[in-house]
Amino acid sequence: MRGKFQAVEGVLANRGHLVCTLVFAIGLSACSTNPRVEGGSSIQDFARKLNGRSFSFETTGKIFVPSMSGEPVMPQRIPRGLLVAIAPAMDHCKQSAGELSYTKFQSAGELQLPQRVVCMRGTSQAWALEIAYLDVGTRTGEDAMGRPTLRYLTMTTRTDLLSAEALASRMQSEQAQALAAETAATKRREREAADELERQRIARMQEAEARRLAAEWPARVAEFRSRIKPGDRFRWTSPPGAVGSGPFVGMVIRVEGKLVFVQFENLKIGGQQTRFVRKNEIEPFDGPTPSVRFELP
Repeated sequence: MRGKFQAVEGVLANRGHLVCTLVFAIGLSACSTNPRVEGGSSIQDFARKLNGRSFSFETTGKIFVPSMSGEPVMPQRIPRGLLVAIAPAMDHCKQSAGELSYTKFQSAGELQLPQRVVCMRGTSQAWALEIAYLDVGTRTGEDAMGRPTLRYLTMTTRTDLLSAEALASRMQSEQAQALAAETAATKRREREAADELERQRIARMQEAEARRLAAEWPARVAEFRSRIKPGDRFRWTSPPGAVGSGPFVGMVIRVEGKLVFVQFENLKIGGQQTRFVRKNEIEPFDGPTPSVRFELP
């Protein structure tokens, strides 16, 4: 059945331009025009002929010519037209009692483009056709009614034919690169995990320190107010509501009973930075002077 399917595709591919002309004639839809790549006398000849060819495959299913179809086929969802284009490689492989295998792919949306087509003879690799796809993109096309209903996947192929020895060497190199990449990824994940554990440890320490300071704060404020002296820095806790949220900080100038004469660092009241405040309105402050400045009439 598979052989019959490939034979029909080959016939249709050979008559692609005729079918496209008929489609135009009956006004069903427009067609792309993909090059027909001759198989040549050898796989080397075919690889040279496929190199540098540009293709467009219609992906909405409105074009029925196999060589122009972007319909996904096979479990790997390869565009039907691309299989038609590389079908001569299958013929060359069969002539040497082999069978094609697709082992490496490039994603193109919901489709996949075979990058490595290997001719297998039993468990041995005879040769591999390496295909690179350049300038992969999409474009809109018009049907026979002039409506932009067609959508094409476009690309240009670059080919490289590898012998069994060259393929084995390349696969070994790829495996080494994959192993190195996995090793690097493992180390990166380990570093990230260690960094996350350290971040969590620091966060726990900071949280514990914040809880400790919060628990000690009332006693620290009480001691500060009981021993307040000139030169102590403070934060004013009971400013007039019109001032804003502060913080409002300054330095103690002198102590007079329950009152403290202070000089503010970031607040002016009536154009002055000094005034009396109550002891029970201030608490210790040891941070930098806030950059924001406030004034009250």
